[in-house]
Amino acid sequence: MTDATVDGSRTMTMPVSDRSTRGDLTRDTLLQAAMQAFAAEGYDKVSLRALAARAGVNQSLIGYHFGHKQGLYRAVFVEIAARIRARLDPEMAAVEAALSEGEGARDRAADFDALFRLTDGVLALMTGPGSDAWARLIMREQQRPTEAFDILYDGFMGRFLDLVERLVARLAGPIEPEAARVLALTVLGQILVFRSARASVLRAMSWRDIDAAAMATIRTALHRNLQALLAAAPP
Repeated sequence: MTDATVDGSRTMTMPVSDRSTRGDLTRDTLLQAAMQAFAAEGYDKVSLRALAARAGVNQSLIGYHFGHKQGLYRAVFVEIAARIRARLDPEMAAVEAALSEGEGARDRAADFDALFRLTDGVLALMTGPGSDAWARLIMREQQRPTEAFDILYDGFMGRFLDLVERLVARLAGPIEPEAARVLALTVLGQILVFRSARASVLRAMSWRDIDAAAMATIRTALHRNLQALLAAAPP
């Protein structure tokens, strides 16, 4: 493909679609490199020069795609939130639909199934293969939140907690909204421990990793814990 220059001569240029594809690939490469670097070293210790070298691109492309280091950090969390939504949206949408259809009815078995669907999805995300870097970043934002935490909370955490709170309120019978929210947070805590205390979990259980068999064991225990937590609920 050729483009005309100011003096009328012709020069070969890349088609727009090819340039766009190449730009997307560069952006994705930078995001992946940044995710790994920020997770391993923390925001303050990552230099743009080292990050560009890690990604194998010119440092100026970081400014072109993200503006600055803070923009790149935010973009990493936008990417994380998008990945998690892509995995959890079907489950959350199904639970939302079921709750909307049955607001006036109580089916404990169905409500527990919906709760387990949500908790199993988040558990798989937080402990599954390839989750180390972005899960570590999520945990870091839990301890020292920045504006990136808003991206995570608005992107999926708030919606997840709202659904768990609604299910807990149904399963626990008459309960104050604040109490239902605290119970929802304890549900989240029972999931996050397998990420935040992963080393202790592996050592205590004599596991080399959280593989499919370990996941089945954890899910069974989690389901029993949740049933016990809500056992005092009226029929």
